[in-house]
Amino acid sequence: MTDLPPPTDDAPRTPTAEAPVRPLAGFGPMFGWGLRLTCRWGRLLLLGIPAIVGSALLAETYVGGDNDRAKDDWLDLFALLDEGVLGYILPLITLLTVASGLRVEIGRKTMVYHLVRPVSRTTMYLARFASGVLPATVLGTLALAAICVGSGVDLPARIWLSLPVTAFITALTVGAFYYLVTTLFRGGMIIALIYTFVFEPMFAGTRGAMQKLSIMFHVRGVHHGMTDKVFAENSEAVRRSLDPEFDFRNLDIRSVDFFQQLQERLAYDPLWTALTTCLLTAAGLLLLGMWRIRGRDFPLKD
Repeated sequence: MTDLPPPTDDAPRTPTAEAPVRPLAGFGPMFGWGLRLTCRWGRLLLLGIPAIVGSALLAETYVGGDNDRAKDDWLDLFALLDEGVLGYILPLITLLTVASGLRVEIGRKTMVYHLVRPVSRTTMYLARFASGVLPATVLGTLALAAICVGSGVDLPARIWLSLPVTAFITALTVGAFYYLVTTLFRGGMIIALIYTFVFEPMFAGTRGAMQKLSIMFHVRGVHHGMTDKVFAENSEAVRRSLDPEFDFRNLDIRSVDFFQQLQERLAYDPLWTALTTCLLTAAGLLLLGMWRIRGRDFPLKD
């Protein structure tokens, strides 16, 4: 026999490996934290007011203005949404709301304070992206609505219902690309701007399969899949532009080149094909970013 006390549950145990973090554990707090950073009133007003007011003024000026062709408000709005809004306004809103999400944390050296919590890097990457997509969708929807209101065109409910979908798909798809390059590269904002103002217009201005190299080409496909039928029903010029077999040279109208160029750019995929491509593109870019962020080191100081 021995005089030693029997072992109890409080006795020290052999250390074991740390339990793995559950998938998406801590997503809610990280999402809320990112949303508070992105949705500060000063920041929202600085982005929202120019986007909304500028969009309304642009529509009021362009729709029904002197465009060197027969007056057609529906055609003007159709072209403005495709060229101006989807070409520049929505991508810039997305760039300013989504792109800098994790880059701000890296630049301020605050990443380490999140990493000491039971939150995986992939969850952090995904949560900070989602916290940018939400305000980008809201601001994008308001900018699109301002364009529609400023145009003065009496639009049916189908067009209004398509606006948040278009804004969300833009924020999700092109935002995933902006978010990836700004997170992984110090000069990511410059890369994103060059892509928006150089490569996107270059791809959009080409013919055939080259257009499909553009991310916004597929976003445009979603927009056109939801709205083209309404515009074609209200504008003969839009209907003809959507017909790849129609030859505008046989018509006695002004600005034939405009209609031919518009016709060549409107060879978009069907709605569900474009939507699937956008979702797969966003998923692929997010998976690439999460994979790359897992191996990154984030020191307290350089």
